[in-house]
Amino acid sequence: MSDILLDMSSKFPSVKHFQIFTSDFAPRAVEVAIKELTAVANPGEVDQVQLYRAKQSTKSAILMNLESRMVASEDIGRQLLTYGERKPVEHFLKAIDAISANDIASVAQKLTSSPLTMASYGDDEGLKLNVERIEAASYQNSLVSNSV
Repeated sequence: MSDILLDMSSKFPSVKHFQIFTSDFAPRAVEVAIKELTAVANPGEVDQVQLYRAKQSTKSAILMNLESRMVASEDIGRQLLTYGERKPVEHFLKAIDAISANDIASVAQKLTSSPLTMASYGDDEGLKLNVERIEAASYQNSLVSNSV
């Protein structure tokens, strides 16, 4: 999935982590997100090089974030609430290493198996989404996901 962000951020600098800072780009960002999710929902679409890069990127982001005391404190609290204990970072790094391309396809299939939802906040006058195109793309995604 890091390729999606890399692709979107290199082509469209107004998109960061699928947060859109200008409504002019929102329709295109939604279309790109649907296209990318559809692609990774198909088994075999994510190759081993992409998967390796995504894993390394994710592990790097985790390790870099944990260097911040604030993030580390939030992580401790979140783990205590979720697991009842704090798990060592190696536990999560091993879990990331265990992810397969089929796992990625399975999650993408689940994400695209029901109609997509979008929320906006603030002045959405300029937000002109072609709802019919998005619904059609979402429907096509569910057909692809359900047939796999």
